[in-house]
Amino acid sequence: MWLWLHSAYEDKIGKSLLRGSRLPKNNLLPNLKIRFSWRIIMRELILAIFYWLHLLATVIWIGGITFILFIAIPSSKQVLGAEAGKLMGEISKRFTPLANYSIIFLIITGIALTGFNKQFSGTGTFGNNWTLVMILKHVIVLVMIAIHFYRGLLLMPKIGRTELSTKKKSLQKISLNLVKVNLFFGVLVLLLSAISSVV
Repeated sequence: MWLWLHSAYEDKIGKSLLRGSRLPKNNLLPNLKIRFSWRIIMRELILAIFYWLHLLATVIWIGGITFILFIAIPSSKQVLGAEAGKLMGEISKRFTPLANYSIIFLIITGIALTGFNKQFSGTGTFGNNWTLVMILKHVIVLVMIAIHFYRGLLLMPKIGRTELSTKKKSLQKISLNLVKVNLFFGVLVLLLSAISSVV
């Protein structure tokens, strides 16, 4: 493309010289360079915004899970004892919408960032290590999303409807274990992100 534009510019100058006219005052190549530089700047700016949103969504989701497991649950049990479940229920109600929006942003920005990446060779192709790492990462993220919505849409309502205390505690334990699984997967996803940046 660049060579074609350069050739067209030279043809324009050659025709001007044959006609005996002066060279055009407005140089075509500098104008094209300016246009290309603005396109590059805009592309890099959009890419930076997508990265920012992607990292922000990751921090909210994984950071929220970490806060719940290591701070909110132990502190509420220590202070409130048997009443800790009520507090955790309220925290969960407030955190779940944030996690849902974070997942949406992760999906949108993840697709965009993958498409922008120079190592991306198209869907269905496995030409390099980066592609393999990204496939594994996205599979794990999909499992995390499935676990998150299973807890929120199926398991938590079931816990709320259960009256038998022993069964309720058993379901709550399953829910807590799923949160721990998602934290493990989240840390693994961050590790794969780090690996994908150097392969």
